[in-house]
Amino acid sequence: MRTILLACLLALAGVTTTRAEDDPRISAAMSLLDAMQFEQQLEGIRDAMVPLMEQQRDAVLRTMDVEISPKVMAIANHYTERMVALTLSDAQVAEMRGNVAAVYAEVFTLEEIEGIAAFYATDIGQSMLRKMPEATRQTLELTMASQQALATEITSLVQEMRTEIEANAGR
Repeated sequence: MRTILLACLLALAGVTTTRAEDDPRISAAMSLLDAMQFEQQLEGIRDAMVPLMEQQRDAVLRTMDVEISPKVMAIANHYTERMVALTLSDAQVAEMRGNVAAVYAEVFTLEEIEGIAAFYATDIGQSMLRKMPEATRQTLELTMASQQALATEITSLVQEMRTEIEANAGR
């Protein structure tokens, strides 16, 4: 009786009981991720992020009123290494792989997924995969620089807002 009730509730809720692995688009998306060398691409992205994290570390150190001694640098490096380690653990990669496959299966048709996978099997697709980590690194550098400039402006606007609110709050 409970099984029948649960099946009815799921049907009424529009929830599918089909496992994701049984969906041909999910299977095709997983194959596409293999063709895209998904894990290696993520490693390339992580590697591209390391210099950016180091730049961020250095920027933080410049804002601190401390002497940048070898001990302080060792501490900062320790935390930078911990941040890098957090970026792409095996569990995160596995979770991302499943999530990305689900997104691809939702966004692309089976025919499109198969076509994209076929592209990555070509010489041009393989060239793109080899060059993508460098393109990503350069893009991240540009993005970080842009966001840092934006963060400075936003911080300034927030401070102006606080000042104006405090001046007009009628305390």
